[in-house]
Amino acid sequence: MAFNLISKSGSPVLTSQTLDAARDYDFSDNNRETMTMSGFSNKLIMLVAITAIIAMALVNVLDVGSSVMLSSVSAIVGFILVLVMSIKPNTAPYIAVPYAVAEGCFLSGVVLYAETLLPGVAFNALLGTLALLVATVVCYRTGLIKVNEKFLSIFKFAVAGAFVYVILGLVSSFFMQSVYEGLFSWTKGGLLGIGVCILLIVFGAMSLVLDLFLVEDGIQRGLPKSYEWYCSMSILVTVVYIYVKILELIIRIAYSSSSD
Repeated sequence: MAFNLISKSGSPVLTSQTLDAARDYDFSDNNRETMTMSGFSNKLIMLVAITAIIAMALVNVLDVGSSVMLSSVSAIVGFILVLVMSIKPNTAPYIAVPYAVAEGCFLSGVVLYAETLLPGVAFNALLGTLALLVATVVCYRTGLIKVNEKFLSIFKFAVAGAFVYVILGLVSSFFMQSVYEGLFSWTKGGLLGIGVCILLIVFGAMSLVLDLFLVEDGIQRGLPKSYEWYCSMSILVTVVYIYVKILELIIRIAYSSSSD
């Protein structure tokens, strides 16, 4: 039932097709253990810790120019690793840690750039991210948010909206500079930029709910233990996305207020 629902959602990383394929994945003598919540949680904590440690270390040794360049390269590397994992989920145990390192490098550039715009914003964004994560998990675990047909229909529209947002950004960067600045410049855009940013944060929270749902369902279905890496890496993708968007939102609100 659960995976019949998810097959309609268009979830960007955790999908029914990839998790269903895990049922046939290499159950050799050394790979008969199945996913557990504790195993998944430990791997997720480790990946988040690696990302945070790398980011904090680089923030303290790099200047803004170097970190932004490293961040750009790391974003490309991270995208490639996520793409590989989405196509071949059994590679997750080998690329999860390199991905966490890449995310740490990426975040170092984002944080240093953000701090030049608004000192202290990185810590405030961290608190905001933690608050949103806790609220989302509590709402999901208590049943206030349920993954059902209605939720997945809304999520599909959100995915489509995010895709349109990216395409609009590419087009406007060439032909409509004012629109591009309003949507993508962290220091411009006013209420339009703030509104779009809030919607994208909501999309991130919905993605987290769907990730949690699929993790629980994967455990119930007895997927291979290697999929603990797959699921923890998937949630790391979502958490980093939410943090960056909250970082952007705080900066947009600050600059919007200062311009009034």
